[in-house]
Amino acid sequence: MDIRPILFPLSGLLAALALLMEIPALFDYFVHNSEWEAFQVSALITFFAAIALYIGRDRNMSHFSLRHGYLFTVSCWILLPLFAALPFFWSTQDMSYTDSVFETISGLTTTGATVMSGLEYMPPGILLWRGLLQWVGGIGIVVMAISIFPVLKTGGMQLFQLESSETAGKVFPRIQDVASGVFAIYSGLTVLCGLIYFIAGMSAFDAVVHAMTTLSTGGFSNTDMSFAAFPDKAIIWTGSLFMLLGSLPFSLMLYSLRRKSRWVLFADRQVQIYLLFLFFTCFFCATMFHIIMKNEDFFYSLTLATFNVISVVTTTGYAFEDYTLWGAFAPVLFFFLTFVGGCSGSTAGGIKMFRFHVMWLSFQKQFGHLIFPKGVFVQKINGKPLHNDISQSVLIYLTLLIFSFAVLATALSFTGLDMVTALSGAATSLSNVGPGLGEIIGPAGNFKTLPDSAKWILDIGMILGRLEYVTVVVLLQVSFWRF
Repeated sequence: MDIRPILFPLSGLLAALALLMEIPALFDYFVHNSEWEAFQVSALITFFAAIALYIGRDRNMSHFSLRHGYLFTVSCWILLPLFAALPFFWSTQDMSYTDSVFETISGLTTTGATVMSGLEYMPPGILLWRGLLQWVGGIGIVVMAISIFPVLKTGGMQLFQLESSETAGKVFPRIQDVASGVFAIYSGLTVLCGLIYFIAGMSAFDAVVHAMTTLSTGGFSNTDMSFAAFPDKAIIWTGSLFMLLGSLPFSLMLYSLRRKSRWVLFADRQVQIYLLFLFFTCFFCATMFHIIMKNEDFFYSLTLATFNVISVVTTTGYAFEDYTLWGAFAPVLFFFLTFVGGCSGSTAGGIKMFRFHVMWLSFQKQFGHLIFPKGVFVQKINGKPLHNDISQSVLIYLTLLIFSFAVLATALSFTGLDMVTALSGAATSLSNVGPGLGEIIGPAGNFKTLPDSAKWILDIGMILGRLEYVTVVVLLQVSFWRF
């Protein structure tokens, strides 16, 4: 297989990454922080790598096929972190390359797991770089989910095909068209979130960084305490609202604005189920927390429960309070919530609500055939027939998820981790949540003390979860590489 057709778009992404590094470099330079040198050197090396790929490119992009689409998608999430990790590695924070890559992959996949501590004393450029990685990763995820995954038929995403043609030649024009609209919405919501954070009491710098990591449902914070450092209820509810917005389909937001149909977002069946699920889960957790902790203020209980539930379900991973102390029910419930995720076409990870809907419809159809063997059952989602290939794609996705979870948890246990840490670590990496369970990687913990081997395993898990398994598994087939 000729890989030259993917070198041109990869070179463009590396050049954009080099340009992005100039933002924290300039910021550190103007505040007289020496970290700007690490960003500048990293930017130069990344730019030279982009030139090398550009020189070796295939000038005829018509050769870009569906197989190249799979290879390009996976290559992006492997190559970019290797270069984006350089500022961490060459900074004064004494980070190993393993830790640097882990932090970078966690940022770009919007997972939010961190190996860094003492964030309050970190150089502002490093904190800004963490926020930028998650913000850029978030919009990249949305564009993939809307434009690339439906074409690649990943995990049932063909249900969200934007146009009937699946020819490779129309992949990039469609990405450019969708990306411009999504970028405008994504940027606008980020600015709005930052303004509200600032008005509610955050400093200007904290508001900017947290706005980027909130909309991207990433979860990186500027303090080790995460959102516990901002106890004001206005800030907590703002975070809950914009995490929720980040987990809703940006494709429907774009459609609503272009067609001037404001209610199309809430008319979507996936969104309706998702919002109902969040409402009942938040209310249940608030009630249980109110009873177990004997808190007299139910609104405070509702505030805590809503923030923590949305943070986990949207795979953001912000921590406000250690929910594992809420009673025996909390660790079990939040473990399963890590797999749920938001909606398709959002920045959230996890299984996604539309897949749960597809599974339910498939169960209904199967049970109907058991009762009426000759019956004809046509299942629909938003008026569109649910074809067998979508159900099969979702089934394959779930099978790969279970298999990946078992393999990762077992591999993590071989590195010496206890059962809770291994299981929750595998779950949070594959779901791109961030914090796990237990004393080591729980809401009050950190991934720093894990063995290097465990961090590389979690790196694989984060990329697998973000690429939704199928895209990676296709590349492991021998037939994929044949001409």
